[in-house]
Amino acid sequence: DRSLCSNANTYYDTQSGRTMTIPGSEGIRVHDRSLNKWINGKWTDEDRLKMIKSHVLVHPYCIEVHEDINKKEREFIIDGGIKLSTKLKKSETCQSLLQNGIIEAIVTVSCESTSFAEDLKSTVLLSETAIKAGLEVRAYILHAFSGENEGDNIHLSKVQDAVTALADCGAKIVMVEDTLSLSHEDSMREVVEEAFYLDVVGDTMLERLGISASLESCRVAARLGVQHFDASLGKRSDLPSIEANLRDLTIMLNEEKKATEINLDDVEKASSFY
Repeated sequence: DRSLCSNANTYYDTQSGRTMTIPGSEGIRVHDRSLNKWINGKWTDEDRLKMIKSHVLVHPYCIEVHEDINKKEREFIIDGGIKLSTKLKKSETCQSLLQNGIIEAIVTVSCESTSFAEDLKSTVLLSETAIKAGLEVRAYILHAFSGENEGDNIHLSKVQDAVTALADCGAKIVMVEDTLSLSHEDSMREVVEEAFYLDVVGDTMLERLGISASLESCRVAARLGVQHFDASLGKRSDLPSIEANLRDLTIMLNEEKKATEINLDDVEKASSFY
């Protein structure tokens, strides 16, 4: 049972006894990992700053930065009002991340790991430590889809276990990643619908689930109500392609009548940096 609060973006849910955010009321949130070290480790400082300037112009919800981001780059992003994220590997680094302006810690777990259960426990512990330190957590469930071209190609039970554990420990966003574009309409639909049905601690998965996948799989997820998308599919290192990813994702979301903060005119302007 729901009753709207004075804030038009929230409602009071009598079943959980909590104030909830109306899914979609704050618009679609686009995350971008194209500045992390895995992609731009060989870029020159000039190229990295060009990319940062283009991102600040386009203004996604958050940017995952490379590990050795310098002071000039960091201040440029913060002044642009964009949330800084970076991958968290050790709990001991939480305080230093906060001191460097990092707001959000990225943690990952792979469904294809031979020690998945133990890896998930470690990721949950790392997430809990980060949250206690004052960081937000965005968790990525990697390799959610296998290489089968037809039928059931999902590591579904592992995805469900990971979504539940990471949401229950307090991860603000839980992303299901399909970097190799192995998902199809049916498998993506199954992952999203099953995740939405999960009973988790805190905000519902309707508010927290995100997808990093091919454009068509993202379209399926958008139609099902997913609110978070990663614009850096494929981790391609050529600069124009990264901007093309963001442009194509924004066009698709606009076609699906999903509101974002990203202006396509600004995306085109950003391409002039190269």
